[in-house]
Amino acid sequence: MASTDLYTYYFSHHRRGIEAMDDAGILSNYNGILIHDFWKSYYQYDKCSHSLCNAHHMRDLQGIIDCYGYQWAIQMKAFLSGGKEIVDRAKEDGLSEFDNKTIENITVIYKGIIDRGSKEMPPPPEKEAGTKGQQKKGKAWNLLNRFRERPEEILGFIYEFTIPNNQAERDIRMTKVKQKISGTFRNAEMAQAFCATRSYINGYKTEM
Repeated sequence: MASTDLYTYYFSHHRRGIEAMDDAGILSNYNGILIHDFWKSYYQYDKCSHSLCNAHHMRDLQGIIDCYGYQWAIQMKAFLSGGKEIVDRAKEDGLSEFDNKTIENITVIYKGIIDRGSKEMPPPPEKEAGTKGQQKKGKAWNLLNRFRERPEEILGFIYEFTIPNNQAERDIRMTKVKQKISGTFRNAEMAQAFCATRSYINGYKTEM
């Protein structure tokens, strides 16, 4: 599925990765801002810029909080929630972007949370020589590392007010209901018909 604030395109395919997305014929030609959930296949497309969906991050952070209670995760969840609120208030006040000083202050807070996470949860020990496979780092450490390495993609909604946070999350919801509750399809033709219908209905409702 690919969507904007006006249009949604659903596509059925027997594969889930690059082959399916290429056959859909959208992302391979897209040169705008692609908002996604950090699935690595999306990074195969380099004509576009990337921004990460913080609705996914909020769920991931809550999982870390529930399992481990890390303070950095609590603070980051509050930071993302608060960031959305100040952006919404700025939009209501007629602003289209923050000034450089405000962005700098927000970035300092963000980096401070990362620094706390690094102290609270140090990197895993190096893999012993002669052992096979990659060293397991755990979901919490991997999530912290994502926040550390991709601040521009995570804070995109702060830098550009026009970047929606979870458009795809809303647009895919009814399709997931069909898949998980109403049942799947008996053949590919029925799936494609459903996708075409949902594409039309979703776009029509948005314009209304």
